[in-house]
Amino acid sequence: MRPVTVVGAREYLGLTADDMSQDSLIGRLLDSAEAEVSTYLGRSVRSASLVDQFSQWGDLQASHPINTDQTVTLTYYDTDEASQTVDAGDYHIEQIRKADVLVYHPDDFPELGEQYRQPIRLSYTSKAIAAEKDRMFGDVTS
Repeated sequence: MRPVTVVGAREYLGLTADDMSQDSLIGRLLDSAEAEVSTYLGRSVRSASLVDQFSQWGDLQASHPINTDQTVTLTYYDTDEASQTVDAGDYHIEQIRKADVLVYHPDDFPELGEQYRQPIRLSYTSKAIAAEKDRMFGDVTS
């Protein structure tokens, strides 16, 4: 996920939504600026959206580090197979042995539906996975 989008830059520059004639140039300029900032910081500034799935309640270990300044959402399918969102105040994220774990211990865990093998979903963004992709594939935009 790019920190600044072409659409956002186009709006900032005062270009109309239907004028996409400069999109290629704007995209290259954004990529160049992002590369400069990443080089200066020594890390990627991109993030990637991820969804981890779980079959039962307990401490849920994320597959990648969680970017906690972004939205983290915990949902599950209940016994009526309806998607439910857990209130953000009902859980917290801890770093345990370099892994982020979402800790959720209510008095009673909600019952899960049986239609899905993994009815619990943890949605988040991670800058680490974007950095991994940058290292593996390099800059694919140039």
